[in-house]
Amino acid sequence: MFESFSDIPNPREASSAIQSFLRKFKTKVCMAKSPACSSTIIDAHTLSKQSMLRPISRNGHVYSLIPDLYNPSADGPMKFALTGIGDTSTFSGFCSEHDKQLFECIEDELFACKPQQLFMLSYRAIAKEAYLKRKQAESLLPVETIRKIHQIGDDVEIELSPEAKLFNAASLRGSEEIERIKMEMDGILTSGNFMRLRSLIVPFKSRPPIASNFVFSPDLDFDGNPLQDFEDFSRDLDPLFVTLSPFAVGEYNGFLILSYIEGRGAAPLRFIDSLLQQNGLETAITWFLFVHTENFACEPSWYEGLSASDVKHINYAVRANVDFSAETQASLSEPLISMAEWRGDQPFWI
Repeated sequence: MFESFSDIPNPREASSAIQSFLRKFKTKVCMAKSPACSSTIIDAHTLSKQSMLRPISRNGHVYSLIPDLYNPSADGPMKFALTGIGDTSTFSGFCSEHDKQLFECIEDELFACKPQQLFMLSYRAIAKEAYLKRKQAESLLPVETIRKIHQIGDDVEIELSPEAKLFNAASLRGSEEIERIKMEMDGILTSGNFMRLRSLIVPFKSRPPIASNFVFSPDLDFDGNPLQDFEDFSRDLDPLFVTLSPFAVGEYNGFLILSYIEGRGAAPLRFIDSLLQQNGLETAITWFLFVHTENFACEPSWYEGLSASDVKHINYAVRANVDFSAETQASLSEPLISMAEWRGDQPFWI
């Protein structure tokens, strides 16, 4: 393990690899399944700028994760930093026409738990995940580049570690699998049968200090029970779509939305049932987000008010999520932080 970037045998080649990696994640493409694209690919938000980011911002800024590949710390290659809400949670994944047309029910309408709104929140998540998984699969380093970075001659045989092989296999599988889920979601979008997506809504009277939107495949529930076999490549994993948002509607100032595609496996529903059985729901939700996604934004006053211990534990959870080589993985059954209540109300299904 190198202590700093300058310790790498060939830092220039390493820098070139990093720049190539970052460029791949800036590739402009429209993820909408329609030929009617505008000519302008934009930095599309996965967290709505007005309804999700602005309510928790301070002077137009929130805390979010940003990559720091040149100066990775003990907490991993990502770090918390204040970011402008115009630059938070964006990706080059939609043209201006589709971004406006597809998500106007979220951006321009009051949130009312309509099936279309719930579906489009999930569609945003799957579009970004499909985009990222493509780029992740494309960014795997070839052996020739590894040789140059570490100045290893052709006479020395290079064999990837079991962890690296597993990461490569998981990246390729994840890319193919998420594309199939995206195609299924495209079919629902085209048909307009938004009720194929079942959603549990948990309303909160207090505003959550975090906004998030993502999709993942639950592996374990909150008691550590296995939900899906990640080593069974013969079937696709079942996804759960997650949104935590400070939508202000009537007496409510936030909503947790958990959605799954009806007719698939039982893992998402079992995960939801496990979450609802937790005594400290707000703590369970917050820890769950930090363990399973990097696509979130935090209210500055909340993040800056965390104890040093809480920050340390959150960094640990995030690293376990974004760093495949992390020595230990954070456990949902053992949250290392504690959250104040958001005064949750009775959950309901749509």
